Amino acid sequence: AEERKVGLGAGVKSIRGSGAHVADVIRRSNATWRALEISHQETHSILLALLSAERNGAALCKTLWTQPLRESKGYEKYRDGFSLHGADRYLADEIFLGKRDGFFVDIGAADGLPPSNSLLLELCYGWKGLCVDPQIHHTNHRPSCSTVHTAISATEGAAKLWHVASPDGKSLSVLESAISNEHIDEIAAAVDMFGAKKEELHVQAAHLPAILDTLKAGREVDLLAISVGSGMKDAIKGCDIPSVRPAVVVVGTELCPPADIKWAEDFLTREGFVKRRRLPGSLVFQRL
Repeated sequence: AEERKVGLGAGVKSIRGSGAHVADVIRRSNATWRALEISHQETHSILLALLSAERNGAALCKTLWTQPLRESKGYEKYRDGFSLHGADRYLADEIFLGKRDGFFVDIGAADGLPPSNSLLLELCYGWKGLCVDPQIHHTNHRPSCSTVHTAISATEGAAKLWHVASPDGKSLSVLESAISNEHIDEIAAAVDMFGAKKEELHVQAAHLPAILDTLKAGREVDLLAISVGSGMKDAIKGCDIPSVRPAVVVVGTELCPPADIKWAEDFLTREGFVKRRRLPGSLVFQRL
């Protein structure tokens, strides 16, 4: 463990301090990283250093697919992209057909690092966008994004956010107003059985059109990505999709009640979308 820390620290220090091109740093560090069992959290630290060193991301996106960091412990599932189960690669290749310079809104973006449905589009295709997450400790590290620390909800104003974290690092955050009785029972069981910790955070909630207007970002949204767990239905309502009219919507379905998933499919169909693909943990819709 101590050897890992020394190697990791040296690699990150060289990236931050040498001023060298990221591609060169990666090549010099390959042997070190290959010899280490780098954990998921340690890989986050390396990615942060890389993004800080290479603001435009051009060199980073050309090397991430081949260097050993992408195959390190905890990150092997992102080998073909930055999202779970290849959603971002499917979007880039099959939906947007390599489109460059698009605009995305990523709701529930957390710190902007993997898993992410929008990071690939930003780094490899020059997209810009808006990352939205209510938790202020989720500092965003995305070079071409605006960041807003708020929740997207049908109800604007002060809100209470439940954040539940288990000892193995998994977590769930959802607005109290969006929690069903079923999920209250599930959260209570997780706290009792698995030693999960529940925090109640005070956050602000807003409608998406109001945020776009405040930022003067316009309402031409190519991709709307929503990954808020069981708060999905409330977030969709807060997006005001008839007003924003995104071209493509990706809805994360993990931890969502089946009735809410069915509601989302029916709602988006009525709004003129067709379901293009069901992936593990997400649904992809495209406007006709």
